[in-house]
Amino acid sequence: MSPNVGTWPLVTFWGWVVFSPGAFAQQPSGESGTGSRGSTSILDAGFDPWGDPTNSEFAPSTSGDADLGEQLVLMPQDGYRPFSFRLTQSVFWTDNAGLADLDVFTGLEDVYSTTDLRFSYLPQIAGNTYGEISAGYAFYRYLDHSVLDFDRLEASAGLIHAFRDLNDLSAWLRYNHTRLLTARDHDELFTDHSIELGLYYPIPLGARHLVFGSYSSEFSLDGNPSRASRHEHGLTAGYRYSATDRLEFAGHYRFYLFDYLEGGRTDLLHSAGLSLTARVTDRIDIVASANYSLNDSNLAGFDYEVGDYGASLSLKLEF
Repeated sequence: MSPNVGTWPLVTFWGWVVFSPGAFAQQPSGESGTGSRGSTSILDAGFDPWGDPTNSEFAPSTSGDADLGEQLVLMPQDGYRPFSFRLTQSVFWTDNAGLADLDVFTGLEDVYSTTDLRFSYLPQIAGNTYGEISAGYAFYRYLDHSVLDFDRLEASAGLIHAFRDLNDLSAWLRYNHTRLLTARDHDELFTDHSIELGLYYPIPLGARHLVFGSYSSEFSLDGNPSRASRHEHGLTAGYRYSATDRLEFAGHYRFYLFDYLEGGRTDLLHSAGLSLTARVTDRIDIVASANYSLNDSNLAGFDYEVGDYGASLSLKLEF
């Protein structure tokens, strides 16, 4: 049976929604929990403008900050740079490129690469409240199944607040806009407008260990095609261990509920991942990661398992 080519890009879209950025490790810092930057006073390692609770764009102020690695300084002090740019190149092998339990996708192993460019601006608004404006563009390319290739455009704007008297509990609210495009002609596959809110709670355990939990909900306001629109609710638990200030191990477990707005579909996703991050320099990270996910849907054909294994190289600049 030959695959229905028109179906593949939409299935790939499901994969992006379900796994990005966590399971596909398109942001190496997201998988490893590594951060950017250096020194004191911050929000924690869990909130990230792109929604990955393991991404330490912020980190809690503790006596072991030096051992936890580079962090984003969010207070108005010397060295704070609100603008950042990241370029990430990743290569992964997957045992289920189609992300669906359908005959045309059975045994669809492949190698895919992602090239991800992202820009963010995080200005202090007042006290422990910060703004966030982000934009990114990513290219997804498959080695053997080029029909799955697509591009992704994202933009976000919102607010972040740190509750210092609650062990640096952080909360965020933001608007997200997403567009998926065909790789060759850049025709629109999907577009969505959504509102997201979330909480992140870090628990430092000494100088080198950190456990954390997070909750997030994202509500689709307008999507096209509408059958692809859904509300998402997720819980995450994770752990990070900094062996040195240049080497970090991380692991996480995520549980998601996906409530599709049409068709009566509801999915439950379980996802777990491990990563090892090496900070080559203050600007360059290398991340090796392995991820496994299990999706349970109430509709036939959408149950699946998938594993992804690979590595990423990331360059980050701040100003």
